[in-house]
Amino acid sequence: MVTLRAMRNEELCGYRNLFITEYAQDLSSNSDYSAEQALAYATHSFDSYLPNGVNSPNDHLFCIENNDNLGDENQLVGYLWYGLGKEDSAAFIKDFYVLPQYQRKGYGSASLEALEKRLIDQGVFEIKLRVAADNPHAKRLYEQMAFVVTGFNMSKSLK
Repeated sequence: MVTLRAMRNEELCGYRNLFITEYAQDLSSNSDYSAEQALAYATHSFDSYLPNGVNSPNDHLFCIENNDNLGDENQLVGYLWYGLGKEDSAAFIKDFYVLPQYQRKGYGSASLEALEKRLIDQGVFEIKLRVAADNPHAKRLYEQMAFVVTGFNMSKSLK
């Protein structure tokens, strides 16, 4: 069974490093950022969105854990970060990452189901997200979970 556990302060640094690395790669692959620019932008984004770390208002950071193992320790399988809008009626998934060794084993869909239950219990009625153009596995997962395309992100470099 998958659970979403609130991230602890001592776990934030490791997650921050992973987020910045992954987001910088996404920016380099899907936009006109050099590797150096992408790293700087990803770092700035993380730090500005989470000025108070795990206690930043309207942002919710979770460790995704598998508690099906026979031992006492839950196994970390990924991370989930979402924000709530001003009205708290819609959540936006800012980051959703399943560690590579757990991908395509059902943890992604189980995590989204756990998030849906949590949000419904909070009175949230919509989940929004962005999928990178070069991530067909994520796109397929979201489609299987009944997410629909509502538009496209587009950009133009002015260099």
